[in-house]
Amino acid sequence: MLTKIRTSFFLAAGVLLASAQWTFAADFGLKTSETQPPESVSAEIAATLEPKAYEISKGDKILYRFWFGKSLQLAAKPESAGKGVEQFVQPSVIGLVEVLEEHRDYRDDELFENVFTIRYGIRPNDGNHLGSSDFRHFGVLVPVKQDTKLNGIDGYKPLVKASSLDTVSDHPVILSLRPVDGDEGTSASLQEPAPDHHALRVHASGAVDGNEERHPVVFDIVFEGYAEF
Repeated sequence: MLTKIRTSFFLAAGVLLASAQWTFAADFGLKTSETQPPESVSAEIAATLEPKAYEISKGDKILYRFWFGKSLQLAAKPESAGKGVEQFVQPSVIGLVEVLEEHRDYRDDELFENVFTIRYGIRPNDGNHLGSSDFRHFGVLVPVKQDTKLNGIDGYKPLVKASSLDTVSDHPVILSLRPVDGDEGTSASLQEPAPDHHALRVHASGAVDGNEERHPVVFDIVFEGYAEF
């Protein structure tokens, strides 16, 4: 009898734990739709994006819409799809995000409602950011009104300046980009790559120097969570 009681207790506990984990994971929702980028985006940049939006919601509120490039710029063929982010070219455009609710970026700074290009940026090895995040890869957000040409921003310093113009902190607005280990999926999904981190897993492709050969790229872009800077 005691054994039955113990067994029932642990089974019930397991069900409750599974339910709690499912509820935690279900805090955010993901929907994919055939939606064009907003009209505020320049025609030159919009033409490089997939006509597919990834909507991230919480409850009945849409927080973000993401679009990603048809072909991302790569410096070399990635060692694997999950390490593709390591070959992104700074400061190339990798996508676009429409922020529909005020939020926080990866520095825990204010992220206002707006439409932003997402350009690739690398955390500098200048001694000021040691241990501030697990990876050096970031999506640097630039308001589309300030970013209308694919090659209009040509280096790290101009990228930081463009992203910092409308911020209270005078620091660029950033979302963490993370490589992926062993992902076999083929479609976008929501992930928890680290404690208190929620991310959109993106399946894209890229090319080296505009070559026709395409290489699969998989990466996480963290939309909820931050690091100590």
